[in-house]
Amino acid sequence: KVFAPNTTGEKTFQAPFVTYQIAKNLHRTETKEGRGLRFDEINDRLFANTVILPNALRQRIKQVASYDKNTQIWTTKSIGFEDFPGVEALGRRFSPEGVAAFETSRAAHRRLCDMGMHTLYSGSSSVPSVGAAMVYLTCAVNAARERKSKMSKMVEHAKALKGSTKPTQIALYEMAASKLETVWKELRKKHEVARFIYEELQL
Repeated sequence: KVFAPNTTGEKTFQAPFVTYQIAKNLHRTETKEGRGLRFDEINDRLFANTVILPNALRQRIKQVASYDKNTQIWTTKSIGFEDFPGVEALGRRFSPEGVAAFETSRAAHRRLCDMGMHTLYSGSSSVPSVGAAMVYLTCAVNAARERKSKMSKMVEHAKALKGSTKPTQIALYEMAASKLETVWKELRKKHEVARFIYEELQL
């Protein structure tokens, strides 16, 4: 199950998951490199594709790490210090299925951002809202297609009556038909994008 953006379910999963990721990477860096991490390193390494406000991230870090004001470095707390249970214990606070679902949603969000859609997620009603947009766009596409078809038939009819239809009138009909076809193509593209978003939100 992928939790809808900005819902209680997402926050309930993300809080322990984010805390675990911070503790795990701090511990790994200390083991391999013999040092901790700065705040910007934690943010850039772990949350490049996840939007977390600086204050919220800092609170998560404080739960698992201690800060050195002189070096501006965060290092993992000792087990038991300020109720820190250790990295392994933190990793047992969420399920593997939850991680898989979360990473799937992040990948879908990344694909949408790559398409230029940076402000898609706005609340728990995202799916119904996109669904409503699809209904509206479906009707708009059908109406545009009908108008385009009627105008194309008018052009054909005008050309068939060469003797009674002025060239300027035929040209006007052709311009209108071209414009209506452009509108139809634009609406069809919007509908396809809305359908893609709707399907991605339900992953």
